[in-house]
Amino acid sequence: QMLQHIRTIPEIILLGNPSPNLKRVSIFSFMVRHPRATFLHHNFVCAVLNDVFGIQARAGCPCSGSYAQELLGIDQSLADQYENIILEDR
Repeated sequence: QMLQHIRTIPEIILLGNPSPNLKRVSIFSFMVRHPRATFLHHNFVCAVLNDVFGIQARAGCPCSGSYAQELLGIDQSLADQYENIILEDR
């Protein structure tokens, strides 16, 4: 029910597979769009959720790289390309 409601809020962008038929845990990833079409910083959103609303939240990268890859639809080949690009600047 909560995700159904969140999907009606245009400023919240849910990440991952949008199918309502998936079994889910009570954790989900999202971004918050600012009215000027930019996104609010994840640490700011986390602080507001934690400190103002008492909602336990965590900002930043998830602990599992494979979770992030699946969430963003990145296959191993693309992940390797990103890694090579990052390592080129070192």
